[in-house]
Amino acid sequence: MARHLWSVLCSRSSRDEDTEELSLTTLDRIIVHVPPGVDAPAHLALKCVLISFWSKGTGGEADGISVRISLYSPEGEQLGRSPNLSLVFIDRRARLRFVSSSQPFRGAGAYEYTVESRRGDEDWQEHARLPLEVRVEDVLPGQTVAESDG
Repeated sequence: MARHLWSVLCSRSSRDEDTEELSLTTLDRIIVHVPPGVDAPAHLALKCVLISFWSKGTGGEADGISVRISLYSPEGEQLGRSPNLSLVFIDRRARLRFVSSSQPFRGAGAYEYTVESRRGDEDWQEHARLPLEVRVEDVLPGQTVAESDG
């Protein structure tokens, strides 16, 4: 079966077309600013890019696998799951790039993105858990967001 090499959660990524080198800005913590007396939003406008790097296994296996990404709340509740994503190997390696523009929000704490794969109808296998720490801070009247990052 294909071998998961690494996965990383980013705020942005880019790939050089000539060298295929990646530039990643990793994401492991965000601060949500909420004015006092205002309810926190149910969703955060947060662009996340999950990059996953795979190596083709050996033997007579199929060239493709299915991958899915799930998001869990700090309490372990599944908040979302991607559709099954097809990972097709053109040579010995493959990269998967999953982009999300918002995230369900259930308060402060450690959220987790998981990366799972399967071949055909086999059981799903988990390969990575990527933490995203979310802190909530009040923004006082007249205070800018930059001043509250202290």
